[in-house]
Amino acid sequence: MIKYWVIILLLAVSSLMKAQVLSDFTARQNGEQVELKWTFNSGETCDGTYVRHGLDSLAMKTIHHVPGICGAPEQEISYSFVHEDPAPNDTNYYSLILGARGNSSTINVYVNDIENGFMISGQPLNDHAEIVLSEQYQQGAEILIFDINGKQEYQQKVATKRLTLNRESFNSGMHIVIVRYKTGKTYRRKLMVL
Repeated sequence: MIKYWVIILLLAVSSLMKAQVLSDFTARQNGEQVELKWTFNSGETCDGTYVRHGLDSLAMKTIHHVPGICGAPEQEISYSFVHEDPAPNDTNYYSLILGARGNSSTINVYVNDIENGFMISGQPLNDHAEIVLSEQYQQGAEILIFDINGKQEYQQKVATKRLTLNRESFNSGMHIVIVRYKTGKTYRRKLMVL
């Protein structure tokens, strides 16, 4: 029984250390790439940071190394990395090895293939997401969003490449996004709203 309490205590301390080292760690799709950003809290440092990637949260490989001392004793320090070759149409998982401080939490981002009409950046929708239209269809489109029961929750005609969606506009759950281009082509994607 004591053995299990020791394991639980170690996991809790490890989680507490992760939360104190970084103030944020995010991943967002930008075109065909994924932008990773992370910030060390003031006073937190580590000896080198490794960026890891995989198609599940367990089998990850190092894709980038930030050598030397990371962070600073008297201010927050932010870092970024662009993953130029994520897996399209799949969930990509990322984590950081923070030198001897241990691992960050694992985050993920679904990478949409924009060549198939449009993509949704920022899934699942927790704060905001962005619909990005394909280059060949920038002359305009109509965007419709339905909940899983078929009730229309959103309709907008757009003449720009990007449209931002805010969380407060939608109920939680799975949604279907339909983009109808002026050329007559129609594309569908799923959108999860938290």
